[in-house]
Amino acid sequence: MISYKSRLKLPFLLILLQIITFIYLSDFINWTYVEAQGQVKLPPGLRQQRQQIRHAIGGVYSENKTLYFRNSPFRVTEDVIVNPGVTLEIETGVQLYFDTGVGIKVYGTLRAIGNEFAHIEMLPFQEQLNYDETMPEFRLIDGPSVRQGRLQMKFRDRWRSVCTMVTNWTSIDTSVACRSMGYGDGGFWRWYRRVNDTYPLAMPAPGCVPSAKNLWDCDGFKDPNSIRMSENLCQGEDDIGLYCWGQPTFNGWARHWKGVSIYNSPFYYVPADPDMVAAQPESYSRLEFIDILYAGYDGYTKNVTTALYVEGVPPIMNGLRVQRSARDGIYFFEPNGPIILANSTISDNRGHGLVIENTTDGRLFVNYTLITNNYGDGIWYRQRYGGDTLVRRPGMPGRYKRQVQPHLHMNLMNIDRPRAEICESHKYNESMFFPHLFAIHLQNGSSYSELQPRPCWIQVKLPKRLDYVYTLQFVSVANRNPHQLGSRTDLIVCDGNLTFVELCEKERFRLPIRNGVIPQSVSIRYK
Repeated sequence: MISYKSRLKLPFLLILLQIITFIYLSDFINWTYVEAQGQVKLPPGLRQQRQQIRHAIGGVYSENKTLYFRNSPFRVTEDVIVNPGVTLEIETGVQLYFDTGVGIKVYGTLRAIGNEFAHIEMLPFQEQLNYDETMPEFRLIDGPSVRQGRLQMKFRDRWRSVCTMVTNWTSIDTSVACRSMGYGDGGFWRWYRRVNDTYPLAMPAPGCVPSAKNLWDCDGFKDPNSIRMSENLCQGEDDIGLYCWGQPTFNGWARHWKGVSIYNSPFYYVPADPDMVAAQPESYSRLEFIDILYAGYDGYTKNVTTALYVEGVPPIMNGLRVQRSARDGIYFFEPNGPIILANSTISDNRGHGLVIENTTDGRLFVNYTLITNNYGDGIWYRQRYGGDTLVRRPGMPGRYKRQVQPHLHMNLMNIDRPRAEICESHKYNESMFFPHLFAIHLQNGSSYSELQPRPCWIQVKLPKRLDYVYTLQFVSVANRNPHQLGSRTDLIVCDGNLTFVELCEKERFRLPIRNGVIPQSVSIRYK
């Protein structure tokens, strides 16, 4: 049972929480592999050679389309756009060669299914000559992208943060630092508080000139033996953070193709466990044994982008090889379903390997996959913090999740809605699968005393004799009731009372509710 109580006047309070069931398996996953399973090294005689182009494709597809192996290779001369409700299928072994800055945009369904010995290959049409495969010895971390963050330098076999000893770098110094990382220009962004970093690098004055292309050309970096490293020099001082912009400067970036983008592909629901307790969305799109190489250049914006972009419910991904992207390897934006990536290799990309941003589902399964040698983080993950617009109500502006279903018995639009507003209704449809989304909303001007019955409560019945762990996860919290007035708001999780449903049998958790603070998730096992 979940109950909610508050005392004194509440100007405004809104909480969204989600109850999810997780299944724990005794089988563990080994994360270190020399070569990802499914990425078999083929003998030279079995690997497909580049052949003469047979067909040119591109444009908008308003009807279902299949790219057959017998018509391969294809040259893609303009963006392939798959409209909503349309399915694009790519057969095993198909080769696609993209013109510079050209890619695939999918608003419907993409089913590209290769096999272990005949991958689907997506490559640039222009062959790469004099390609710069080396990665910079400077990087930016702890920021929203590889272009913003704390400056670090690879020096003497490890990455070291840079402190300036309370000295501001000049605009020339920051510009040269960004050029050292392969960007056109940049400037100072912010100061980063020191972390527990052993032997940081102290550089108060790089002394760069406008013509310098790399920090190693500056007076402060020319002599490696004169670079100071000591925790005492940077004790109590902040690290410098930069913001870089502009087009890349490494050789060959402008010959990359764009990549594959999937926007809100239609999906259906499948059981998440054998006991039919929970259900999860699964996309109609599917990507298996595909090589996405040298992508990441958008011909429209004339700048870099991600190789594989997915928005909405992610497709099942197996046997992917994403390498040499001009920016991130795979980018998931607002995934509202589990991410499953297996038997894949994500390496040598000039951004992060995997980016998961604004996820409300939270589940990421990476199995038998090699993620290595990426310029940014291997996996960059950020949970979504929603606010009032997390659940879209009729009449609210903004973007929302949608799905176009090919089956008549399924709804055209799908918007996440709470199963119950527990301050108004204390019942929900118990026949529905987990996860359950509940909202708690006390209107402005409401006043309740501890002596009164709790206005917000709900009983969640857990299946008997099933050894599952149920997790209470908070999606968004807003509390406009100032605690300086002596008020207090708590969320109580307890065992339910069969006689008096609004009362607790045994209290398990009491969670204080503060404005903008997401409480820690709590797990419950049925006994």
